[in-house]
Amino acid sequence: MIEAWIGSSWGLPNSCFNGLKLLVVGESTHAAEYPVGSSPTNLLTDTVRDFVENNRNWRFYRILTTFLAGHTASRNVSDEVRHNVWKSIAFRNFVPVVAANYARQPVPAELFLKGGDAHRKFLERYQPEAVLVCGFNTWGWFNLQLNPMAPKPWEVERMTNIDNLPCACIKHPSAGFSYLRWKPALDFLSDAQHD
Repeated sequence: MIEAWIGSSWGLPNSCFNGLKLLVVGESTHAAEYPVGSSPTNLLTDTVRDFVENNRNWRFYRILTTFLAGHTASRNVSDEVRHNVWKSIAFRNFVPVVAANYARQPVPAELFLKGGDAHRKFLERYQPEAVLVCGFNTWGWFNLQLNPMAPKPWEVERMTNIDNLPCACIKHPSAGFSYLRWKPALDFLSDAQHD
């Protein structure tokens, strides 16, 4: 299984989220150098580290970082802020294996199905205090696997509690993302810390 990124300040009082153990869930990993369905253990952690240290313009990560930092333009995100955001969160993809060789290739349903068990195990082991899900498709699979009583998993309210765990969904940050439109989701999760 591809290992999750766990920031060095995740859950600590000096984190960007004042100690909140925020888990961010993306959809999937793509990599041309690995076969679909494979699970190179360090692929995600190496990718995040490379973004933070060297490739700050990678679209998904840049937009997500800007959003999590509370900014509305990536040019306002300094190197220090980018580092601090990624130190402060845990990040994993719902699909726990390489889902495609290139971006924008559809992810087969059977790979999403693998995600439910892996995700439950992650929640049990690390016990995040809030979950931010990136993308409506991922939100549906997330609910299908973790909230099986939901009659229509893709239509579950986008800011809700699942088994007392505050969860929110935002549009996938890769295209047409509005920072202001999705800010209430981040506020909802941040407020969970005070309840």
